[in-house]
Amino acid sequence: MTMMYRQLCSEFYDVDKKYASSEEVDFYRKFFNEDDLILEPMCGSGRLLIPLMQKGYNIHGIDNSPDMLKACKERAAHLNL
Repeated sequence: MTMMYRQLCSEFYDVDKKYASSEEVDFYRKFFNEDDLILEPMCGSGRLLIPLMQKGYNIHGIDNSPDMLKACKERAAHLNL
C-alpha cells in the first residue's frame, strides 16, 4: 500500500512544517558545493528544497504525491524561484 499526501494533508503539512531552520539548512550545505546538482527524494512541498534554492543551489525534487509537488511549485513561484 502506498501512502500519498493529498491536498488537505499537503496544506496541513505546509502550515505545520513551514521551511527548514537555518541550522538544518547549514547542516546540509556542508555536504554540497554550489555547483553540485542535487536531487532530493521525497521533497514534499519544498521544506528543505526551497531554502537550498534560495542559497543558490541547483536542486531538483521528486515526490510520490502530486499535491505536494504542486504545493512545492507554488511556494517556489511565490518566492520567484
